[in-house]
Amino acid sequence: MILKKFYLGFLALFILFSYPMQIPNQSSASSAEGGSSTGKQNPFTVKLSLPQKVKVNEEFSIEASLKKETLSNLQISSRTRLFTYVIKDESGTQINAYAVTDGGIARILSGKSNISEGYTYKIKKSGTYYVSAVAEFSIMDNGNSKDVKIKTESKKLEVK
Repeated sequence: MILKKFYLGFLALFILFSYPMQIPNQSSASSAEGGSSTGKQNPFTVKLSLPQKVKVNEEFSIEASLKKETLSNLQISSRTRLFTYVIKDESGTQINAYAVTDGGIARILSGKSNISEGYTYKIKKSGTYYVSAVAEFSIMDNGNSKDVKIKTESKKLEVK
């Protein structure tokens, strides 16, 4: 049992630290949108919403959403939670970690669909932080599976 917990913790840290994050030189907004890292035309966009400022030790909510921009039906499969969340301090050090479950689900997205997920966190030290989310899933297309990874733009969060 201890080995299983260690493996899950290691897997979560590996996944979270494997996502590169760029710290933007821009003022924050209430939401950020990102595109696909696949390079091809992708029928999806991602959006991240969170407060611009919170107090130290105040729990806050982050919402990430995946929007399908086409009318055609698509089947996707993903982990139970579509998004993983990354919070980094000014030096680029990731401050959050959590276990990621590998159990998967399949969904049929019809029309212009939207999937939203939330994440809550509490930061114990004042400063400037940068938050992003990554959606990872597979699209079934004509019997073939295509892996997709889409990262939101980084959002700035002030903690006082």
